[in-house]
Amino acid sequence: MSPELLCASVLLGEAIQNEDLGQRAYGGIFLGGGVFTATCLAGCDFRGSDLRETTFDNCDLRGALLDSASLRNALFNRCNLDHVNFRSADLHGATFTECLLPHAQFGESRMSMATFYQCKLDHASLAGADLDSAVLNESSLIDV
Repeated sequence: MSPELLCASVLLGEAIQNEDLGQRAYGGIFLGGGVFTATCLAGCDFRGSDLRETTFDNCDLRGALLDSASLRNALFNRCNLDHVNFRSADLHGATFTECLLPHAQFGESRMSMATFYQCKLDHASLAGADLDSAVLNESSLIDV
């Protein structure tokens, strides 16, 4: 799916379900408020994109590039986020529930008021991240 078509679909309120959009370039586009369900977004480039208030449910985002993206109040439910790059991303108020985040990179990201519930953050990098009022509940943090 082209960036233009994906943007138009999200703007029209269409849920993106059971799609394989892996390894595509979606950097710098507006996808705020989108709903992605059981969608493969592995290796996608979302650098600098506006994904505020977007919902990702049971999605595969392994290796995705989300650095400098706006993910304010985004929801991640049961997603695989292994090796995702969130460096310098705005994750204020984002919620992660039952997500796999091993080796995720959160360096210099804004994670104030973010919530992690039953997530695996083993070997993740949080160096320089703003964790003001962030909540990590029942989550694994081995070698962080």
